[in-house]
Amino acid sequence: MTNLSVERRRSFLEYVFGGCEVDLSIAIDFTLSNGPPNDPKSLHYFDPRQNQYLQVMQSVGSILQYYNTDKQI
Repeated sequence: MTNLSVERRRSFLEYVFGGCEVDLSIAIDFTLSNGPPNDPKSLHYFDPRQNQYLQVMQSVGSILQYYNTDKQI
């Protein structure tokens, strides 16, 4: 005898339309393995216009804000 099971997989949008909200938590690795902060090639180089961490946080946050009712990401 063969058993057959059919399960429906929910999509991301089904969860969102059902009331699920998305929040964002960010952790930054400040270990020296990413390079010294005074080296422009380092991930830790501080330049408010070009910092890779800042660019990623802004990009991801700007998308995820639409999946949170208070838009506080």
